[in-house]
Amino acid sequence: MTSKRKDGDCIILYWDEMLPEYEVFKGHVSKEHVLPIIMFERDLPFLKKHDLVEISHKYGRWSIAQDEMGDPIQRFKEYDEPGRGRFKATLVKLSGYTYEEAVRYHNRNA
Repeated sequence: MTSKRKDGDCIILYWDEMLPEYEVFKGHVSKEHVLPIIMFERDLPFLKKHDLVEISHKYGRWSIAQDEMGDPIQRFKEYDEPGRGRFKATLVKLSGYTYEEAVRYHNRNA
């Protein structure tokens, strides 16, 4: 089965909470690659390079789980090692302040 995403594409995840824990990119990519994409995808025009707190190269896969109501949901799981069904993924963590600022920015411009 081939993926519809190519290396360097941002994988938009929707979190139960308001703020995402991290941003996910397919493939192992650099900090310089992810910054403009996050600015566009998350509509964060004020994002700076120092807001990228941590960038880690991992492996990910999709699995099926159940939510609190027992309904099936798709879940992203991260791993340190390659394995069957896993793909290269870059996880980018932004500073918490960046997300708080984003919420204020979007509330002002709503």
